[in-house]
Parts: sequence; C-alpha cells; structure tokens
Amino acid sequence: MGPGRPRAWGRRGFGAFGLGWTLFRLGALLAPLGLHLGVLRFGSASPGEGGTAPRGLLRRALGLALLGGLASAALLAGAARWLERSVFRIEGLGGVLLAFAAALPLVALLTVLAAGARAVRRIGLAVALEQILQPAGFLVLGVAALALGRSASGVAWAHCASYVVATAAALAALRSLLGPGVEGPGRAALVRYSWPTALAGVLTLAVTWTDRLFVGYLMPGEAVGIYHAASQLPMALATVLGGFNAIFGPMAADLHAARGEQERLRTLHRTATRWGIVACSWKRRSCWRRRASSRRRLRSEYAVGARALFWLGVGQAVNVGTGGVGILLMMTGRERVWLRWTTVGLVLNVPLNLLLIPRWGVAGAAIATAVSISVLYAGAVWSVRRALRMWPWGRDLFGLAVCGLLVPAFLLAAGRWHLEGAVRLVGVFAAGALAALAARWWAGGRERAAGLRRELAERWRRRR
Repeated sequence: MGPGRPRAWGRRGFGAFGLGWTLFRLGALLAPLGLHLGVLRFGSASPGEGGTAPRGLLRRALGLALLGGLASAALLAGAARWLERSVFRIEGLGGVLLAFAAALPLVALLTVLAAGARAVRRIGLAVALEQILQPAGFLVLGVAALALGRSASGVAWAHCASYVVATAAALAALRSLLGPGVEGPGRAALVRYSWPTALAGVLTLAVTWTDRLFVGYLMPGEAVGIYHAASQLPMALATVLGGFNAIFGPMAADLHAARGEQERLRTLHRTATRWGIVACSWKRRSCWRRRASSRRRLRSEYAVGARALFWLGVGQAVNVGTGGVGILLMMTGRERVWLRWTTVGLVLNVPLNLLLIPRWGVAGAAIATAVSISVLYAGAVWSVRRALRMWPWGRDLFGLAVCGLLVPAFLLAAGRWHLEGAVRLVGVFAAGALAALAARWWAGGRERAAGLRRELAERWRRRR
C-alpha cells in the first residue's frame, strides 16, 4: 500500500514520509533474509501431504526470518536520528523511521507465511493476507490518522498497526499450512540459497528506489516530495507485474523440478509476460497522458515532476515488457546470476544519479533509474536465453507491440493537432484495428511460409 496524499503535510512533510517509505521498503526486503523465496522454491518442488508446506522448512524459515526482522529493525531504529540530522536534514524523518522500524519483524513473518501459502497453490490466502488485509488496514488506519490531524510519523505508526493485524491473521492460518511428513532442506541449505536471493532483492529495489535517496541528499526536501508524488503511478506497473510473478514463481519451480517440462515452462513464461503487458498497458497510457497534461492532473506545485513521471514510466515499461525473468532465474537455481545483474544495475545507477541530478534535477534521477532498469532486465533476458534457451516473447506479442506504438503515437498527434471528440475516438479505434490486422497478417504469413517450407521438403524427399 502506497503512502498517503501529499497535500496533508506539504512537500517537505511528504518528502520525509517518502524517504522513510523508501528505507522501509529496503529493510522489508532485507528482513526476511530471502527465506520466503527459499520456501517458495523448495516448498513448490517438494510439497507436504494434503497440499501443505513441509513442516520443518516453514518453521526453520520463520525462525530465521524473525531474527532477520529484529536485526533490521534495530539497525533502522538506531540510525533514525542520525539520518534525520546528519544525512538528509529533514525534520520529522526520525519519527517516521522509528515507526517503520517497528513493522520490520512483522513484515518478515508475514512475507514467509505468504510464500508458504503460494508454494502449496493457496494463492487466495496469500493475496488476502498481503494484498488485501494489510493494505485495507493501512487505508482505514491511515485515513483515521489524517482525519485526526496526525503528522507523517502518525501515519507511519498506522502502517505498522496494519502489519500487526495482517501478521496476527497469518499466524492464525499457520496450522492449516503446516503438514506432516516432508521436512524439506536443512537450515544450511536454506541459508545457502536464501542469502543471494535476499541480497539480489535488496539490490533490485535499490536500483528502483535509490534515486529518492540521492534526490533527498542532493536537493531540498520539497524536491523529494515532488519526486515521490511523480513516482507513484509508474510503480503501479511493477505492482501489477508482481501479482503475476507471485503465481508464476511456484509454477516455474515446480515445472523446472519435473524433468521433461521445459516446453511447458517456456509456454508459461511467454504467457505470463503477455498478460503482464496487457494488464499494464492502460497504466502506460496514463503515463503518456499525465506527461502531456501534467498541470491539469497534478497540483501546480508538483507539476515540475512531469518529466520524471515520463522517464520512470519508460523504465517500468521495460520491466513489464521483459516479464518475470528475475523470479525465473531464482526459481531455477540461478539466483547468483540474478545477483550479478542486480549488482551491475546498482553500480550503474549510483554514478548516473550523481552525474544527472545536479544537472537536470528530478528528471535526471528518473533518467538514471530508467537506464539502470533497462540494463538490468535486458541482461537478465540474455541470461535466461543462454541458460534456459527461452525468450519471454512470442510472435503473438507482435500485435501488442504495434498497438503500443500506434495508439500512443496517434494520441500525441491528436493532442498536437487539437483533435477532440468523435474524431479522436474514431482515430484510436482505427489505430487499434490497424494493429490487429498487422498482427493477423504477421501470424498468417509466418504460418503460410512454414507450410510452404514443409511442402517443398516433402516433395524433395519424394523425388529422391
């Protein structure tokens, strides 16, 4: 669940909340120590009796995740005042960080329990705990805190309380997840797999969120609020993709563990990528529209973030367009390959932020993030192709690609030529129909060419 409305505290207060939220998200990835991915992989490959997770695996993961959550909370709480006074120099940041630190042990437990539910295909329970109960609790408690006139730290404590509710419900469901019989891998094997995935997760989020930290360090607090407000819509693309990956991950681990299922895994990878692109297409169009008319859609003091909104949308479009390559590498035992690519992305991201923010402000931070994300996911696609011999795209994505180019191009032309009403609507439908015809022609042409090759080969064999 994202942070509250920026108008509640002004740009500086919203900047403090945005920085605290960024550090909390980094801590939330580090706190479970990657054990949720270990549960997802090993639990999917060796389920317990009756569709339950291996008892030993889940209990070991919960114990280690709790220790990781407590350590992360202590680290963030201990550094809260120092970060407020010496690093970012934003008043109120320390209180926000203390509230977020209190939630980290709960985040670790909830993440591992939700992964256990996904491993045994109880997707509805995982979604109810992580994506419905906790965000709904934050919505209710956060609105109440705003109505009572609380500061940013008060809303952060409401966020912590929402994790108390969700984690209590997850622990109540623990009995139904544990099963007898299969114990799963030992603690050493679990840790050997989990630490690279945990570090890769932190680095992946750092590539996406480090720009906020550099904006906070190099620019005034108001700039952080502007940048954080502009970043919320593009981040929704990653949220939608994360929903597909939550289902794709355990299925990929299961198919990879079973021999002779490589073709099904390839088909599943392409299907997940295709539907992720379709589901996120309306969000990408929103980024185009908001970039073109930012002063109408954003409050006037936030309109300077329009260019940042566009470039952040470009970066997340690359993320969505490459599908779940990261989760695929981790679920097939290539977590260290994914770790290497996330390291490359972060190493590229840091100097780009230092170079571009002083020159172009918040737009420079967005460009640095877009370039780093593009390199990260392009490298992951290449590694998947090299290791597993598969691409995330099939010929059926040609029509989506054409539509993704024609429709935004027409919308930009309509805005430039001041086309409105029925003319604009008919043009959008015509561009979509042209894209569909092009896709059908492409598919039919490929099929006819393949049939012609088969016929010629058969005739040649008969003559011989």
